[in-house]
Amino acid sequence: MPARWCATATATGSASRRCRSTAACSAGWWPRPPNSSRLILKPPPSGPVRRSSSARRCRRCRRTIGGRSPTSAGRPAASRTGRHPEALPILETAHAQRPDDEGLLADLLRSEAAVRGPGAALHRFEGYRRDLRERLGISPGETLARIQRELLVLDQRPIRDGIRYDANALLGRQHDVDELRALLDRSRVVSIVGPGGLGKTRLAYLLARDSTLPVVHVVQLVGVTAPEDLLGEIGAALGVHDSIGEPRALTPAQRADLRARIAARLARGPGLLLLDNCEHLVANVAKLVAFLVATTADLRVLTTSRAPLAIGAERVYQLGELARADAIELFCQRAAAPPSGSTVR
Repeated sequence: MPARWCATATATGSASRRCRSTAACSAGWWPRPPNSSRLILKPPPSGPVRRSSSARRCRRCRRTIGGRSPTSAGRPAASRTGRHPEALPILETAHAQRPDDEGLLADLLRSEAAVRGPGAALHRFEGYRRDLRERLGISPGETLARIQRELLVLDQRPIRDGIRYDANALLGRQHDVDELRALLDRSRVVSIVGPGGLGKTRLAYLLARDSTLPVVHVVQLVGVTAPEDLLGEIGAALGVHDSIGEPRALTPAQRADLRARIAARLARGPGLLLLDNCEHLVANVAKLVAFLVATTADLRVLTTSRAPLAIGAERVYQLGELARADAIELFCQRAAAPPSGSTVR
């Protein structure tokens, strides 16, 4: 009899009363019977305690806005790996069941922006913001606020600087693409690390092309031979022009000023900076990236290198060799291609 009171509340009862009933039951107290002011001590069980399904349902009342139910924890996987058409209907159904789950809504907004456009996602966000303000008098959390800023920029013309395109499809790297997209979603700095010839650059360019961020800048560092030229190369790629002529003639104060203006340019909104081929400048790139991450709010940095940057914000992705079948297919494609510089008649 008493367990029924602990397990459920009446249809008009509040979630907080249901939670208090569950807490009391878990602590060894029967809830108060009707028309009584006493709590009755429950005798200790002789065997393992097994919660009723109703009691387990009652525990969910403790969850607050922004939480995530165990049943929905795996649903954003397709969204976070870029499979937005597949993820969108699943996320819409889950959001209808848990409208106050902000983590779920964040994944839904990303997928909706990719499939239906930023305008549709902004419309959904505005409806949620208005409902939250009317019901609780609060604003959406920081994650949703950041996504709104990204959507507002995406609603304009996206910026893609330095992007290159491939002549043929990328073989055998779909798992790596999915893993790296997920890493970029939750990390400020991601480094693709591995020996030369594995395809780090090509993989990074694919991620840059497919990025949902409104601004993407790609800087190739393979031609930078001296560490003192690093800032000038990146500044030129970003359009941070300087009245100072030769980069290597800069004084420490001038370098600090150029670095600050590069950070100011990248801090204008959410964006991705790809630094390709960093291995010969690892120490200098590491210092610059650490500074950029500390002075910008929404910047993501993707690097390719034979060695990691070894900074706190970095997540290293060790790129492995292609599977045997994919490696054979790639070899056959290259063998069938005409020699570089030849003319096909």
